[in-house]
Amino acid sequence: MKVAIVMSRLSNGGLERVQSHLAHAFAARGVDTVVAAGRVLHRHSGDFPDAVEVIEIARPGRFAFPFGLYRFLRQTRPDCLFTSSNDVACIAVVLKRLCFPRMRVIATHHLSLSGPIERATGWQRVKLLVVRTLMRALLGRADGHVAVTQEVASDVSAQTGLDPAHIRVIHNPIIGDDFTSRVAEAAPALPWPGPVIVFAGRLAPEKRIDLLVDAFETLPPSHDARLLIVGDGPQRAALVQRLAQPALKGRCFLTGFVANVFPWLAASDVLVLPSDYEGFGNVLVEAMACGIQVISTDCPHGPREILDNGRHGQLIPTGDATALRDALERTLSGQVRFDPAQLRARAAEFGIDRAAQAYLEIASAGVVPRTAD
Repeated sequence: MKVAIVMSRLSNGGLERVQSHLAHAFAARGVDTVVAAGRVLHRHSGDFPDAVEVIEIARPGRFAFPFGLYRFLRQTRPDCLFTSSNDVACIAVVLKRLCFPRMRVIATHHLSLSGPIERATGWQRVKLLVVRTLMRALLGRADGHVAVTQEVASDVSAQTGLDPAHIRVIHNPIIGDDFTSRVAEAAPALPWPGPVIVFAGRLAPEKRIDLLVDAFETLPPSHDARLLIVGDGPQRAALVQRLAQPALKGRCFLTGFVANVFPWLAASDVLVLPSDYEGFGNVLVEAMACGIQVISTDCPHGPREILDNGRHGQLIPTGDATALRDALERTLSGQVRFDPAQLRARAAEFGIDRAAQAYLEIASAGVVPRTAD
């Protein structure tokens, strides 16, 4: 069986790490795997195994993507194609119907539809509404659907009319056999005596780093806490300016992009995910695997499911800096503490092997074995 993983772009975010984990697991099982990305903006050494070819198919830009995908499929002829975004799924279904009828298309839904649509404005909102219309018209013809959480599955079903019974929930593959060695890699020596609050992720508007900084700034000085921000993104410049203010200077540290977040998490005390919306929330699992405390907004559509309704971390309302400050105080004072062993056990449920096996079950359903030429 030959499997293709198709992305609109290859950058350095959580979605790309998920695809990398799957590619590694597929290749380890002897599955012929190829990755196609519209544009390869970033490829860190070791992201994909040597056995997996990564092909850039639309270097000129997004308008070249359908033609690039057609050429890629004609050359590689995969038995099954996994998509990673809604617009790519729509294009893949059209190409399957017109040119590649034997190929299975599995649409993987990593993000809710309602969350981004509700918060988008202008042309971005128009684009999302158009994509939703196309999904309603086309995705019923996909061979299968995967959602990364039950909440995402319910949202996609409500927004598109897809039968929820036809959407399989497979949690993101996060924890692999190399977890212990990755935690031990280049562990940072943080020069701070007090507790460390960490955020790790893309510095984008929906992540609400501003909310975290607001909450941190109002913490009582007695906690002597420091704020560590691991990541990069479009809000970096504004964040640097904010952290240079006298009340925050010397109390906050911004690392920029790091390839391996585990050592930074393990060196911290509590992770905060203050997002307005999430598709999953990979970093929550990564933090629990390191045994550190977790605070997350109860945003759609992932944290509540990952934290099992608050059994493994504090859930707070979205957009509420006061509630976040209070949650931080409860953690820093020891008033609320979750057993690190139970956090690690919960994180282990999001294993790479378990997810890869579930994906391959969907990929192989109905696939006719290839015959020798």
